[in-house]
Amino acid sequence: MGGPEYAAPVIVPPENILELADACAVAVENAVGAAPDFTQDTLPLVDHWITMSEVKGGALLDLLVPMAGAYFGEVCRRELSGFRWHAPTDMHAWRLELSPRFLYFNPAGAALEAFTRDDAAGWHGHIHTLPEDQAGLTALLERAGAVRAEDYHRLALRYEVLELVHAALLGMRLDGIADSYYGPDVYDTVAASGETK
Repeated sequence: MGGPEYAAPVIVPPENILELADACAVAVENAVGAAPDFTQDTLPLVDHWITMSEVKGGALLDLLVPMAGAYFGEVCRRELSGFRWHAPTDMHAWRLELSPRFLYFNPAGAALEAFTRDDAAGWHGHIHTLPEDQAGLTALLERAGAVRAEDYHRLALRYEVLELVHAALLGMRLDGIADSYYGPDVYDTVAASGETK
């Protein structure tokens, strides 16, 4: 038998995140006629809305990115255990942080890449883990198979990748690796150092 089950603390997300996520849900419902309900299954609706918007830059993108990022982050937080928000005013610095393993990413960065269909340097939209975990996780993702170029930046696919990595990291206790609880101060230090990939 393994160790005790990890129960993530229930942490209420910041009010600005909830407001932006709700605004995204309303915008998606108005555009596609179906209301997203903050589950993984509704991410294709959000991806469709993003594609329909055909926004690549400017003031409208500045409005839509935080909405889509907040919605995407809330889906991840609600569906996958152990995540908490770091959401200062500057959305460049947003993070979803995992504990008891080390993993973070910026949902707004992921949303920006979904709109532009291109990598957004400095936004940390991709998953960041500790160097010692990266080789195993890379091998896991390679076994999962290739991804079509047109799907690479879609939020639904990002979620699937995150789900695989999340399960692998939390499954480490089955290999006898003890939990390590990473607080916000650790994430601040590591994110500022640029040591993760």
